[in-house]
Amino acid sequence: MVTARRLIVLMVPLAAAVVSGCGSSTRTSIDYEEAYQQGRFSEAQREASRTADRGGAEADRARLIAGLAAHASGDVSEAALRLAPLANHRDDQIAGPASATLGLIAAERGQHEEAARLLTAAAERLTGDDEVRARVHAAMSYERLGRDEEAALQRRLAMRDLDASRVPATSVHHRGAYAIQLGAFSSRARAARLVELSRGLAAAHNLGAPRVELSRGSGGETLYLVHLGQFPSRSQAERVQRSLGVASVIADAPLD
Repeated sequence: MVTARRLIVLMVPLAAAVVSGCGSSTRTSIDYEEAYQQGRFSEAQREASRTADRGGAEADRARLIAGLAAHASGDVSEAALRLAPLANHRDDQIAGPASATLGLIAAERGQHEEAARLLTAAAERLTGDDEVRARVHAAMSYERLGRDEEAALQRRLAMRDLDASRVPATSVHHRGAYAIQLGAFSSRARAARLVELSRGLAAAHNLGAPRVELSRGSGGETLYLVHLGQFPSRSQAERVQRSLGVASVIADAPLD
């Protein structure tokens, strides 16, 4: 079970990544945005609230930071108050994090219908890892509602949006074993993230736990391959691959 605290921790980098690209020329803005990104949430909330209350062109971004900081420090009511008017903002960099955080608040309160709606909407206005996190949490809420098909869709979209460089299967297989390869990464951390995202998919198809295997790229660099299953023939691997509905290739799977 994912606790409320775990949800809060996951959302901090989601919003921080969006905010970091949108600095302001005023010293006040730099102070509260930097405070938020550095985890000084009480300070960020206080300074952003002061800026928001003064109005002006910077007010909505300040309200966003104030709301995100309030949520990160556990002041859920204040977070909802600040963020609710921003969920349909014309600027995706404001509406996306606002909707995602409101979705997490709804999930924390057990309001999974609202959480799924908000998190799915947020994912459509976010990009990169931010979109992935929103879709993963949307999937969790859909699962709590018993809406497994919608949960599976969000997980597939989350895996699609991971920035994986796909590599083709090699021509020589090891001792007759094949696997379904979901991605190939130069970063172990990104491979580990895909492993976590694909656990539900693997369990649903009785493929065992997803795993990371090492390989070498064309330039000799280390690659971290995310594999599912182990099959005695390519045709068997391909049959299961088609049933998954996600981007993948058939690759060698060394036997232990």
